[in-house]
Amino acid sequence: MKTSTHLLTGLAAAALTAPGWSAPGGSLTQRASAAARGALVQPAGFRIDSGPAAQPGGGSAVNAQGQDAFVRVTMPKQALYVGELVPVQVKAYFRAGMAASLTGLPLLGSDAFSLGKIGEHPGQSQEMVHGQPFTVLTWDTTLSGVKAGDYPLNIDLPATIRVREKGRRGAPNPFQDFFGDDSPFGGSFFDDFFSSVSEKEVTLHTDGAIVKVQALPANGRPADFSGAVGRFELRADAPAKTAAVGEPFTLKITVSGEGNFDRVNTTGLARTADWKTYRPSAKFAAGDATGFSGEKTFEQVVAPAKAGARQIPSLSFSYFDPSDGHYVTRRTEPISLEIAAAAPGSADKSDSSDRSDKSDSPSAAPPVRQSPIASLHPLILRPWFVGANAFLVLAVALGAIARRLSSRRSRDPQRLAREAAEKSVQVSLASMEEAEKNGDGPGFFLAARHALQERLGQQWRIAPNEVTGTVVTQRLNGDGESLRLLLRAADEASYSKRAFTSAELKQWHAAFTRQLQRIETL
Repeated sequence: MKTSTHLLTGLAAAALTAPGWSAPGGSLTQRASAAARGALVQPAGFRIDSGPAAQPGGGSAVNAQGQDAFVRVTMPKQALYVGELVPVQVKAYFRAGMAASLTGLPLLGSDAFSLGKIGEHPGQSQEMVHGQPFTVLTWDTTLSGVKAGDYPLNIDLPATIRVREKGRRGAPNPFQDFFGDDSPFGGSFFDDFFSSVSEKEVTLHTDGAIVKVQALPANGRPADFSGAVGRFELRADAPAKTAAVGEPFTLKITVSGEGNFDRVNTTGLARTADWKTYRPSAKFAAGDATGFSGEKTFEQVVAPAKAGARQIPSLSFSYFDPSDGHYVTRRTEPISLEIAAAAPGSADKSDSSDRSDKSDSPSAAPPVRQSPIASLHPLILRPWFVGANAFLVLAVALGAIARRLSSRRSRDPQRLAREAAEKSVQVSLASMEEAEKNGDGPGFFLAARHALQERLGQQWRIAPNEVTGTVVTQRLNGDGESLRLLLRAADEASYSKRAFTSAELKQWHAAFTRQLQRIETL
């Protein structure tokens, strides 16, 4: 009996670590080879109502709660605000010893919610449910409400179940044939082990508990509110306490905490008579696997315009706190700087005025009659020697000028701004590829819109957030219809949370890439 239990445990482990769900690359259905699935078996008595025959590419939805396989979602509360992000766990339960392989990842069955990134490698554990042991697969992710209202939360999980059919009485048992009637491998379980099995494709789903999604209040909404919902802190840092007029430095603005960091945004320090500023670039560092916590750093190029004691004023960031149900505005402390005057440009000048002609001096020695012999002519007076030294002096002077120009160029605010904009475009392109790979439609279009705005803003010397469809039409005199439509599509897609297929995202990716290349020729 001990051997039987050990074998059953081994079979359960094989069922839930098969390439059908854990191997990287390709779709889950494609990775479930016939050989791997053929090794997955389970004892008789499996209970699940699979409903109508499964259609290609997915199974029929079943309510498996209380059965031998089901899926649950756990979240901290049943009421959310629009845009509020909460950590959730999606758990798939399979009775210990049964055979099952996943043919897909958990998916939302409603457009009222948005589910965070789902990893292909769920955690595996054991739990007791009503006194029965279950193997549990757990995905940690996040959930947010997209629109106000009361909606059922349905999450579907496609799987393939191997169901044992009753074996014929007296069916051969290879173990019993080999060891004889005293075989330790006799009994009903091992008789069933060698009977026939059949596969059933099913889709497990949650019970559709109602979640209330509330709209954000209009009263008291700050002017700089960008849609951030959560709990955040704000700080600003300058690299030094001193600077010089015209010499740029990087101002760092950091927002840390918990919430929907994709809506955390700031315009940074505004351009004034004291400061020349450029649009900040953003970088997010997640504090956990789901991205629910972390910090977002904005780096802004700033150049002082006036000398003297100057102050970077207090900067603000506003968000909505769902725990208290009101808006909060955080402010940084002002940063005092001592700005030195710009170093005057200076060039080496020959001081010929200090030189005097010794021959005009009364005490000058009488001229010496030069010898007509060539070998007695001084070397320093020979033309080739004078020319060589003049060339060396000229080369040193040109090198000094080149170094000075290179130093000035490295501190050129416009050059730094161009480099920062191009760096931001490359980050957005990488985000587009990552979102396309993960099937994240809103994330793809958010990154695509940002890339277009950055490149057009740099081309037209305006802030990227000022690049709108209307501005494109005005500046291109009607020739920018494709760009305008792409910006409009990106706006709608990033906020509608509409799902896009991989083929659709690939087509959109090609369209955005063509327009980004076209911008360089405008």
